Amino acid sequence: MSDDCQRVVCKLLAILVVLWVSTACGTDKGSSGDIPPENVFVDVEGCLADNPDPGETGTIFYSFNAPFDDSLLLEARLEVLRGGMDLVLGTENPPSDYFAFGRGAGVQKILVGPDSREPMQGRPWFVQLDSVAYEIQPLVTSAEKEEGCRNSGEPDWRLSVRRSSGIEGRVVLDQEGEVPAYGSHSIQIEVPEDALSMEIVLKSLKREELEEEGDADLLVGLGAETESLVSLNPGPGYDVVAVDPGRLVPLRGQAVGIRLESRQQPTAYRLEAAYIPGEPEEEAP
Repeated sequence: MSDDCQRVVCKLLAILVVLWVSTACGTDKGSSGDIPPENVFVDVEGCLADNPDPGETGTIFYSFNAPFDDSLLLEARLEVLRGGMDLVLGTENPPSDYFAFGRGAGVQKILVGPDSREPMQGRPWFVQLDSVAYEIQPLVTSAEKEEGCRNSGEPDWRLSVRRSSGIEGRVVLDQEGEVPAYGSHSIQIEVPEDALSMEIVLKSLKREELEEEGDADLLVGLGAETESLVSLNPGPGYDVVAVDPGRLVPLRGQAVGIRLESRQQPTAYRLEAAYIPGEPEEEAP
């Protein structure tokens, strides 16, 4: 081997050693060399078109791999700006573990934590969007996203699945209790005058002393309605209702009715409600 070749080989070996040491030990001060956690698993948006076949439901699927993380709290959030869609999440295709039902434009949320009936546990997961009245179309390319949808130039819907730190905003309710078997528990909370949006989260807790796991459902009444928004996910874990500005602003200064219902067994629970303050945007005349 020539001297030039030897020098090239030595330089390559030196570079490989440096890269290995940097990866193993971390070159930044305080770095442990651990792989940072993945925070966003799905982030898509799209349009809605009139369903050409009213007899068939418009449906679209996405999938992602959940990490091996015992502490992962995952949030699936669907924002519908026009039309109406439902959000379904689960471990099979089609999914059937968790649901969030839409009533027109608004926000639907699903939370899945370590104590949920079906936790993440490092396996494939599936997300399904359903719409009875519309055909669901994703915006895939950069040009499509820039052009937007025909009706407004903006996307009709946005879906994100990501890590969550829990309920956000100013907490107005945080309590624990128990709903009796085949019973219910009603609560009223006042909507602050500066509330722009609100999130209500019910967590059905596991009871080690009970043979069957608890399961409470969350029903929220807005104005004169008693069941404006509901979350009926099975087993222990989270039920979430997100109240968007369109529904909440007219209710400023009024009470929102919350009803918890349990099925065949008493259910211990934790209930939280928080709001995001702000002023609504005025619509152009």
